[in-house]
Amino acid sequence: MDTEQMQYPVNEETDNFNALKYFLSRCVYHWPLFLIGVLITTGIAYYSLKKQKPLFESDAKVLVNDGKSAGANTALEKLNVGEVSKGIDNEIEILRSRPLVLEAVKDLNLWIQYQEIGKYYQKDVYSTAPVRFKIINKTKPVGNLYFDIIVLADNHFVLLKSDGSTLNTSFNTVLKNSFGEWMLTATKFTPDYIGKKIRINLSNPDVVASAYQNNVKVLASSTGSNLLNLSVSDEVPERGKNFLKALIDNYIVKTKENKNLAQANSLKFLNKRIAETTQELNDAERKTAGYKSSNQFTDISAKGGAYLGNVQNNDAKLAELKIQLDILSSIENFVNSSRNDNNVPVTTGITDGTLAGLVNQLSIVLQQRNKLLATTPESNPIFEPINKQIKSIKDAIKEALRGVRSSLMITKRELESNNSRFESSFKEVPAQEKEFVGLTRQKTLKEDQYLYLSQQRETIALNYASTLSDVQIVDAPHEAGMTPSKAPLVLTTAFILGLLLPAGFVYGRTALKNQIIDKREIESSTKVPVVSEINYEESNSLKSITSRNGNIFGEQIRELRTKLLHLHQNKAKGRVTLFTSSTSAEGKSFIASSLGLAIAASGRKTVILELDLRKPKISQNYGLSPEHLGISDYLSGKVTDLQKILQPSLIRPELYIIGAGTIPENPSELLENYRMQGMLDELKTQFDDILLDTPPIHLVTDAMIVADLSEVTLYIIRQGYTSKEELDFIKRISKERRLPKLNIVFNGVQNQKYGNGYHYDNSYYTQNVEKKSLKSKFKDFFSRF
Repeated sequence: MDTEQMQYPVNEETDNFNALKYFLSRCVYHWPLFLIGVLITTGIAYYSLKKQKPLFESDAKVLVNDGKSAGANTALEKLNVGEVSKGIDNEIEILRSRPLVLEAVKDLNLWIQYQEIGKYYQKDVYSTAPVRFKIINKTKPVGNLYFDIIVLADNHFVLLKSDGSTLNTSFNTVLKNSFGEWMLTATKFTPDYIGKKIRINLSNPDVVASAYQNNVKVLASSTGSNLLNLSVSDEVPERGKNFLKALIDNYIVKTKENKNLAQANSLKFLNKRIAETTQELNDAERKTAGYKSSNQFTDISAKGGAYLGNVQNNDAKLAELKIQLDILSSIENFVNSSRNDNNVPVTTGITDGTLAGLVNQLSIVLQQRNKLLATTPESNPIFEPINKQIKSIKDAIKEALRGVRSSLMITKRELESNNSRFESSFKEVPAQEKEFVGLTRQKTLKEDQYLYLSQQRETIALNYASTLSDVQIVDAPHEAGMTPSKAPLVLTTAFILGLLLPAGFVYGRTALKNQIIDKREIESSTKVPVVSEINYEESNSLKSITSRNGNIFGEQIRELRTKLLHLHQNKAKGRVTLFTSSTSAEGKSFIASSLGLAIAASGRKTVILELDLRKPKISQNYGLSPEHLGISDYLSGKVTDLQKILQPSLIRPELYIIGAGTIPENPSELLENYRMQGMLDELKTQFDDILLDTPPIHLVTDAMIVADLSEVTLYIIRQGYTSKEELDFIKRISKERRLPKLNIVFNGVQNQKYGNGYHYDNSYYTQNVEKKSLKSKFKDFFSRF
């Protein structure tokens, strides 16, 4: 048991290796398929590469402020206003965002392309365009269309219409089209293109923006660095450079707008809080003064002063906490609502950098969305990724809010505990003083709040007035040379594809074919031994057996002759061997003819009986007349003398043939005739070997009828022809023992074509190799497809 378990993986590994080896052999045989596949794929790749115009790269570098300020800006750091630490990944996505790219495309009119049309070429003339297209009144979106003009002298041009007509007009003339009114204006390069044909291509700006969005690359120069490298590839280097410049300019503007919006919201919030605090401070001052006047109160005692000093500091901290908790509530209400406007709550007073950064990021994305809404309906699929990003940021803000609120509530409980302790020590102070101390406490608290908020408002107002940008251009957009060619990668990929496609075709065709290819399929399915493998013989001639110039086929037949001796247990005389197959054209008669000749060549007297009375082939193989009296005549009683139906083979004196004779109407009944047994008994006394060539057993029952009269059965299976469904039939008749000593001959084996069987070296047997005819060479070549 253990031994079997150890051997099984080895056998499986060997089978896998053999399967791969056979598959590779089949691929080698079908080499023309692979040659054509490689030629086609590499040819298409080469044509595509030649058709592609060279691309030029434009580069730029920008430094994004990381939000870390020094010295005088500590107030802004504390409030997280104006300069929120930017996630570099977010900035990369913002730079590549569709709104910024689309704006750059529209600013530069990149959706309009100008080409000079020659007889054999089309040249992009972006840098030296002789005309400029301008829409005066657009009635509907511009689709993908083009029109051609011919530039004339005297500020004129000819418009070539799609219907073949022309229009001679001048520049700056308003023309009408399906999308509205437009005109062409001349440029300083117009005189250089007189008489030349110019094509003006108009594309959908959204489609052009998508192409640039996929083309532009924004990468951090190193991990954790705020220095961003921008690059874009374009057929015209100047156009790529201009695109990068417009993209960076738009990014700087959006950054300033976002910064100003955050600071404006902060100022609005602070002004509101200062107004509220001023009112509260005025009320506290009036109450304190009125109480002191009405009660003729002079001053606070030492104990009351000590209490007031302790509690004021604690109250100031509680007041700050209240501001922060109020801000958290406003942020929470915003993210829980369905609002997507630009009025994102400010983070003034929130010291948690993560939360402040997320709110700032949400503000940026909402600005992009709302700007896009101005020109695009909300049902447009472009909003899907933006909406997903907004939802993701809001979810992250909710998670951060829970953590910050939990921390602030702990601090609040500690401060309230301190107040309770201070108040317990103040119980012994007279009631009148106690009330006055309380009023003074409220007044001082409001004064501190007012002073704190005023200072922050002043600092933010100064920063709001600043024109400094958070983005610094380190390396202005410039040409960086030609983009590295992708030809080696494309050609290599095409070459591999040219091999994979034919390999897949060969594998698929083999898998779909329901034909027997491998000897192992036969033995594993039927449990019947394959006694011999016979190579494919193209000529169907018996010369291979008689020729002194030996070959593989002849040697395989002689090997089968030797094996037949052992199958008959070395019987000397009267051996009867039956030949059959599943269907016709499997080489049964040819194998019987060849083996009979080989046995006769060894000196044994041999006779072949042409028992396939429906389609006899043996006489034809030996060049004998089919009109000669034969088996059907003997079995029907027309001939009683066996010697009259015996024919010498004319090749070997030891070999005789008994033909089918007259084609009968009832071959099966004839074979069941008692004279059949008598004929074989008489032949056994005269011949050493008797070979019975019977019809295909799965088509007619003739072979079954004479099976009891034979001693050994050779069942012929042809490689690449016999259906796999026949294996179940063979297994059944073997199990039922309906054929004596059943053995299989695997015929028509083509080692190169199917990649299995033994690979014989023919050089040992061959002395004078016959040259293949041109017809044979063509046949072999086309068979490899």
